[in-house]
Amino acid sequence: MDIIIGIEIETTAQKLFDALTTDQGIAAWWTKAKTQATVGGINEFVFGQGTVTFQVEKLERGRAVGWSAQGVPPDWKGTRVLFELSDGAKVGFATLRFSHTGFKSATPVVAFTNYAWAQFLCSLKLFLETGKGEPFGSSASIAAGTTPRRNLQRLSGIQEDIMQNNKSETQQKPVTATVRAADTARAICDGEIVRATIDVPATPERVVRALMTAECERWWGAPGVYTIESWQASLRPGGTWSLVIRLPDGTALPSSGEFLGVTPQKIVQTRRYDFDHPTLGRRVTTVATLLSPTENGTHITVRHEGFGSSEAAIEHAGGWERMLDWLGGYLRAEAPKKTTTSQAKAIFGNHMSVIVPRKDRDELQRFYGEVLGGTITKSQDDRDFIRLGDDFYVVLYGDVPDASEFLRSARSVWLEIKSDDVDGLARKILDFGARKLEVPDPHLYFQAPGGQCLRLVGIDEDLSFYEGAAEGPDVKAHLKARGAES
Repeated sequence: MDIIIGIEIETTAQKLFDALTTDQGIAAWWTKAKTQATVGGINEFVFGQGTVTFQVEKLERGRAVGWSAQGVPPDWKGTRVLFELSDGAKVGFATLRFSHTGFKSATPVVAFTNYAWAQFLCSLKLFLETGKGEPFGSSASIAAGTTPRRNLQRLSGIQEDIMQNNKSETQQKPVTATVRAADTARAICDGEIVRATIDVPATPERVVRALMTAECERWWGAPGVYTIESWQASLRPGGTWSLVIRLPDGTALPSSGEFLGVTPQKIVQTRRYDFDHPTLGRRVTTVATLLSPTENGTHITVRHEGFGSSEAAIEHAGGWERMLDWLGGYLRAEAPKKTTTSQAKAIFGNHMSVIVPRKDRDELQRFYGEVLGGTITKSQDDRDFIRLGDDFYVVLYGDVPDASEFLRSARSVWLEIKSDDVDGLARKILDFGARKLEVPDPHLYFQAPGGQCLRLVGIDEDLSFYEGAAEGPDVKAHLKARGAES
């Protein structure tokens, strides 16, 4: 894959050449540099605490500047950068044809590289035409996302990895890279395990909905980097998940995995790229997401392991940091809508769930159908979806032991409460002392005074999966998990 950009600049080819080959010129539009103006020399470019290096391959004054990658991120290895200069079609203009070639495949890192080069070449144009560019570290670069408190700053860790790999086996030391992002997102990698954390102003239940449902397509990704689509998941032990990463050029990169464990505060899943990833291939890794309630929301910890190489681990540290930053921004955007003095609106919803012992399932099917006039919209081995009237739905969960702990502790009927402030009302409910129930579902289930079990959902939330359009809570898996813990 190659990146090619053409641009016309109101300057001369000679001035453009100087901007590409001198320390002062490069610092004015890209980043701090230490250049060697000779073929075979090594140019160093500094990003925060990290440095990347290129060897000068071509140096033709007023015509061309060429570099080959040396100490660079994994996705850049084996690539070449070429600036071709010529007089423009209009008098007083110079034409620049830029290319960064030799990428092995279209990855999210390459997509961001494409975006970043476009931004910095615009900075080069501004510098030559106005005298002031927008280099790394400038407010404009921060706003554009090319001064990476989350992306390029991780080059320091990648550079350390490269330096370690250049040493002999007996001289190598464990690689450690620390990556910090905007706000509170942070990722740490020791070359084998990635640990990423962030604090968000939302309950664990809200975080799970944002992370593990199709809602993730709203916030996961950014224009010019990549986006997420086609999310599918069955959030239960043994259930599967899949998604597609869509690059700006339309390339689709599918990923998938299996849920190994699901509890309200910990989700463990496998992860695999269903394409030949440059550093990871199709290797299966494991991701554990821990959700710890805090006074102001949730502390999220992601632990990702099983990479097989420090190169892949460090690359994914930056990815997790960027992803958690997107999630944090998405959830923080909801926070200003809430005030401490407003009263959350709460109404009864139009969904009810009933846990049915094996011996009573047929009789209850007939009761809701023949007596109450309900219609079965979908029937499965372990549940039936029944519509009463125009828009009231009952889910009958079958194949449940009569004397289960779940039946004794959570009763057998769940009603639904809808609110316009789910997180705020959830905090008030739990602060009041209502008993929180461990149900394998993204929503809060609780037992109110008097014993009634309720599920809390959003007023405008899409709840079609409780109407037979998709899978709802998996009671059998929950009972199995509880049995394994006891």
